[in-house]
Amino acid sequence: MPDGAKYWRLRYRYAGKEKELSLGRPYPDLTLKDAEAEAARMRTLVAAGSDPAEQRVQQKLDRTTRAANTFGVAAEEWFTFRSKAWAQRTQDQVREYLDRDLLPKLKSRPLDAITTRELAVFARAIEDRGAPDVAKKVRQWLAAIFQFARPRVDHP
Repeated sequence: MPDGAKYWRLRYRYAGKEKELSLGRPYPDLTLKDAEAEAARMRTLVAAGSDPAEQRVQQKLDRTTRAANTFGVAAEEWFTFRSKAWAQRTQDQVREYLDRDLLPKLKSRPLDAITTRELAVFARAIEDRGAPDVAKKVRQWLAAIFQFARPRVDHP
């Protein structure tokens, strides 16, 4: 490469076209043995009828989509959508609870990685600090946020 990096590459044919794909990190970070193993895996994919380059693109897209489907993004979109119908006092209260209780712990978490058990422990901690009404509201809002976000998670 122009910058001096040396990559292991695999040339293959897929759907009648010649293609070339990098096997990963540059030499010497990826050893010959690891490069050969990766090439064998990719040849198996080609033999099974799938394009390794397309699979790599799909995996990258899945990672990007997963990163975009965080609780913080879903909560903000839910708040923006729902707050239009709320009185200003309700908006302020929900915003305060989101900022104080929910977002600090869940903001960067992918939606599909958050378990109901984890949310139950989270709501129980709010109750234990002496705020049962807040815990009740938080449970309702969590259910609403996840229900609002479900179409995005199921069909990005």
